[in-house]
Amino acid sequence: MKMLNWTDPTSAEELLRRAEEEEILVLHCGHPVALLTPLDDEELEWYLREREPAFVESIAAARASIAAGEGTSHEDLKRELGL
Repeated sequence: MKMLNWTDPTSAEELLRRAEEEEILVLHCGHPVALLTPLDDEELEWYLREREPAFVESIAAARASIAAGEGTSHEDLKRELGL
């Protein structure tokens, strides 16, 4: 991963060209403000899917269900499947 200060005179074109090959962490006053990372089409699809409000809500609901004791233990699942 390459680190780059916000004040670095690198052009946006050069920065994007570099980001095709490696992650670039952009720092401002020593603190991270952005991460440029190479993505292919499949990674972009997953990135977008993981941020869909319906998906995020389904994960929150599943976690709440497990926290409330609703769910099947690993042992119970193995018994149900005959394993």
